[in-house]
Amino acid sequence: MNTHRVRAGAALHPILTRFGRWPRRLLAAVLLLAALAVELSGWSTTPGPEPPADHSVTVLAAARDLTAGSVLRAADVRPLRLPPAAVPAHALTDGRAVLGRRVAGPLRRGEALTDVRLVDPGLTAGLSGSGLVAVPVRLADPATAVLLRPGSRVDLLARSGADDTGPGDAGPESPQPAVVLAADVTVLAVVPVGSDRSGGPLLVVAAAPDTARRLAGAGGDAGLTVTLRPP
Repeated sequence: MNTHRVRAGAALHPILTRFGRWPRRLLAAVLLLAALAVELSGWSTTPGPEPPADHSVTVLAAARDLTAGSVLRAADVRPLRLPPAAVPAHALTDGRAVLGRRVAGPLRRGEALTDVRLVDPGLTAGLSGSGLVAVPVRLADPATAVLLRPGSRVDLLARSGADDTGPGDAGPESPQPAVVLAADVTVLAVVPVGSDRSGGPLLVVAAAPDTARRLAGAGGDAGLTVTLRPP
């Protein structure tokens, strides 16, 4: 009987040994899957890198809809924070520099203020206390404007009215000397041809009030001639 049991056990041993390995393999597979699940879970729950520090730029923007020509007051502007990539070129950031300035065109609420959205501080800003005023004159020769810059010192001349020939004159017109209307005046601005939609280039100069009145009434459509002085 013992021999029979020994033989039966010997016959069953390979079978038990073969199937006895399955639970261990299954357990190993389960443990592997569990470890993988934990790692994947760690990827989803592990905090990512800290967001970058706030590098936004604070600019000035319209606090309400503004019409062209509006004079900016404190209630008309507000700070606006923008990411660097969204900041327009030459955006204004100093509130003290915009108060009292005029809006060049309509502005919508929230629109960032730039240098071109406001009228220049004024050609007479540097003339305070000098007794001079700014006066525009039109040049006869458009090509002359390319030689001029703000700060240039010039003489302004007009053709004499004596160059008109009478109806009985048979000879050709003789050139007449130009009349100096303003000597050694400083150029404040040069407006290119056509930008003011009225013909030739416009020159703005600083002059004494009596000279400015003389210039304002001279030139007409013919315009004035300019000579440059050394700096």
